[in-house]
Amino acid sequence: MNYTREGAHTINRIVHYKDKTGNRVEEVLLNNVRDRKNIKFNQNCCLVDILKKDNLCMGGICIKDNKQINIYSKVTILATGGIGGVFKNSTNERIITGDGIAIGIKNNIKVKNINYIQFHPTVFYSENNNNERRFLISESVRGEGGKLINNKGERFVDELLPRDVVSKFIIEEEKKTNSNNVYLDVSFMPKDFTKKISYYI
Repeated sequence: MNYTREGAHTINRIVHYKDKTGNRVEEVLLNNVRDRKNIKFNQNCCLVDILKKDNLCMGGICIKDNKQINIYSKVTILATGGIGGVFKNSTNERIITGDGIAIGIKNNIKVKNINYIQFHPTVFYSENNNNERRFLISESVRGEGGKLINNKGERFVDELLPRDVVSKFIIEEEKKTNSNNVYLDVSFMPKDFTKKISYYI
């Protein structure tokens, strides 16, 4: 694992491991948590609702092996992942559907800052891609020096601006140049640069 830089960062501060960062971080965290005697794991368990009594959350209702399991707790945290799969175009898998947010809304729990959903600005473009799932070009490629250029070969944005700002500039540039895409240029980088990003090519 190493550190790299992404949008809106002035220093390298993102933990990064090839193209498997999420898996690696999860593996390290799980290995550390398994050593704790006060934590119980219920893997391959699907949360379907929260347990309530007198309008207070008492835990969660889960399904495991087609059986209902009630998990009781004094404090319940809905940390259930992203919602990218609900959007037409996404780098996320369809299974990432925001069930935790839906369960919260169903139970009148306030959902805050839903307008701050982050999208990755750079994916591989294909005119024939009709499946709506996009192959991600990691933000790390820009963090390591890749430049965004238009169809005239002109750089049009600071690549390390926040994701929403970079996305806005890309859309504006496509409109200006009457194009369906822009390019992420790494052709000027040293040859050994490709070793750093070989897992994305």
